[in-house]
Amino acid sequence: MRHRRHATLIGSEDEVAGWVAMTDLFTLFAIVAITFGAANVALKDRNSIANDQVDETKKKLNVKIAELESANNQSLEKIRNQQIKEKDLDLQISNLTQNNLYLKHQYETISLIANDKGALLDEIQKLTDAKVKSEERANLFANMLESAQQSHQNSEQLLKNEIKSLQSENRNLQLNIDNFASTVTGIQKKNSTLVEDLNIERQKYADAVNQLQKLKLPVPDLDNKEARLRSELLGLEGSLDRVVFVLDRSSSMKGQRWKDAKQTIESWLKNLPVREAALVVYGSDVRVFPPVGMLSRKDAVENFTRELIGLEPEGETKTKDALERAYRFANIDAIILFTDGQPSEGPENVLEFVKQSRLGGNSARIHVVGIGNYFDESFGNYLRALAKSSGGTFIGR
Repeated sequence: MRHRRHATLIGSEDEVAGWVAMTDLFTLFAIVAITFGAANVALKDRNSIANDQVDETKKKLNVKIAELESANNQSLEKIRNQQIKEKDLDLQISNLTQNNLYLKHQYETISLIANDKGALLDEIQKLTDAKVKSEERANLFANMLESAQQSHQNSEQLLKNEIKSLQSENRNLQLNIDNFASTVTGIQKKNSTLVEDLNIERQKYADAVNQLQKLKLPVPDLDNKEARLRSELLGLEGSLDRVVFVLDRSSSMKGQRWKDAKQTIESWLKNLPVREAALVVYGSDVRVFPPVGMLSRKDAVENFTRELIGLEPEGETKTKDALERAYRFANIDAIILFTDGQPSEGPENVLEFVKQSRLGGNSARIHVVGIGNYFDESFGNYLRALAKSSGGTFIGR
């Protein structure tokens, strides 16, 4: 705008303006060219630098790419190795799974075996305990056997001594038997003589009775004299007017012993000089007949047999209780005891009871009739001591 005003003033403003514009344009082109050249040079420099940088960068990138490719290859290798390892691991896992199943099966088997083993151990423990007990029992039996052997030896020696003693006693007994046989022979001869004398006396008595009857005089009681003679032949000393028969009916009296004892009581009642009698039968308990008082000989013969029919031997041998009951009868002359065994209360207690009873005023003699094995030393001594303690007689049947 400024150049147009100036051209108007000095000349053709358009020409001036054209030159100015051209000058400006050329200047501008020059500036631009210079600038473009410089810029081009700079650009080329920069492009060269950039190319260098790019090359450097490419190199670095190539190196990096190479490194990355190497790393990638390594990673791929690792991946492939890992895959291989994973396959191996899967195989191992599969194997381990199989092994685990096998081990589980083995564990279950072992558990069963362990349970069986526990039961087996319990059984073994039981067997061990049983073995210990068996050994203890074996030791006990061994000790018992040893003790028994020692006892057997001692017993054998004692038996030998006892046999010697019994042989000696047997010889003495044989001598006594011989003496007794000789005595019995003498008694039999004497009895035969007495029977003959008795028959002669009976005949004399019959003749005398006839004469007395003709003369109308009283006749003496010859039967009572005969009864007393029989009691003397049995060895029963003292009066037998009032007698208590005491009969053992313990279980050992079963059979022939019981039958013989009853028959003897019946025979003695009929043939001995008994005026009144009572009966005491005992085993574990004591029975008395009659319950009160005593019976005449005639009534006793009839009733004692009937009373004994329903009784059978049983129970123990309470001899002391039976004698205590017999002593309750008043004014008795004798007790005739039939027994085959030791008293349940013990012989010493019975003997002491009789001793105290006699001290208390019971003077009745106890005649003892031993039934069965009265040759047994202990039993025989007891029976003889019982008879002797009261002044009575011992008779073995």
